[in-house]
Amino acid sequence: MDPSYNSFGSFDLSGGQPIASGAVMPAADNTKKKRGLIIGIILAVVAVVGVVGFALSSQKTTSKTVMQKLNEYSNYLLFGTDSSEDIKLETDWPSSLLANKTYNSNEDYDEGYFDSLIKKLESFAAAFSKSYQEKELEDEEKYELIISLIESIKISLNAAKGYAGKSALTEQQLKDLSVEKVKEYYSSFTDSDNSILQKIADNNVGLSQAMKENNTDAIEYYSRDLSRTEGNLVADVIRSSAWIYDMVSENGSEK
Repeated sequence: MDPSYNSFGSFDLSGGQPIASGAVMPAADNTKKKRGLIIGIILAVVAVVGVVGFALSSQKTTSKTVMQKLNEYSNYLLFGTDSSEDIKLETDWPSSLLANKTYNSNEDYDEGYFDSLIKKLESFAAAFSKSYQEKELEDEEKYELIISLIESIKISLNAAKGYAGKSALTEQQLKDLSVEKVKEYYSSFTDSDNSILQKIADNNVGLSQAMKENNTDAIEYYSRDLSRTEGNLVADVIRSSAWIYDMVSENGSEK
């Protein structure tokens, strides 16, 4: 028998480990594959954790921005101050500042106040919408309500701005001026796209017509509706703003 042959396999004469007859994959290859798989899993986990951490950090930053923007709007609305401090009141929100800016019969008309206030409201609305989209909040109904209130406030603020910039006709003037003159005076309200200003113009024209006809029922109707519409300019803004503040503040993710 050939001495180089052994039924148990051949031996590497260079002193290495025996190699069994037949094809066998080296153990080192399996080890490398396992090591590579483990490293891959670890990298994947690290990547997921990083993405989640970034998302949470982004959400927290966005939520902080929402409350900051809401505070800036609210402080300017109530006190005329540029501040992002939380609103802490033990009573109802005061309407004195906005009322003074609105019902001043064109005396010391502060157009800049209204422009800044509307801009701050729009800034909050943008941050709030972005926060909702990023977090995919489940409470869509609450989101839609707040957006609806924001739009209503914008309409009222624009109406208050227009109203503040134009002196209201007195009762005597409505009696003395022709209906056409009253229409002409309020034409900027009638031609605007603001429904509240349009209503104020219609009420004044209707009241002037009723006075000339001495129609007491119509006079009472237009007087009451005009008073309610003008009075609600400020009341609606304050009430809706306070409601939004309560809803956003009590949401832990927004605070």
